[in-house]
Amino acid sequence: MTIRIPDPNIGDKILRYFGKKRALLFPNGKLEAQGIDVYATAVKESFWAALLRPRVTQMPDGAVDDKTVRKEFGEIRN
Repeated sequence: MTIRIPDPNIGDKILRYFGKKRALLFPNGKLEAQGIDVYATAVKESFWAALLRPRVTQMPDGAVDDKTVRKEFGEIRN
């Protein structure tokens, strides 16, 4: 299984400036089968939802922090 993570953009930089975290939502059952390989693309949380969510609030269910994923799996990118 290959999961593509969207590249950071200006919205991510603005959120980090304000100390906010942006969630990455991984597909649940929406997988694109190509023979024996499976490709999936993670989806970023809306910029406005991330900006307006209080810092002390937990991430949405099934979501992880964008920066944490990049730190853990940054070495495995193609």
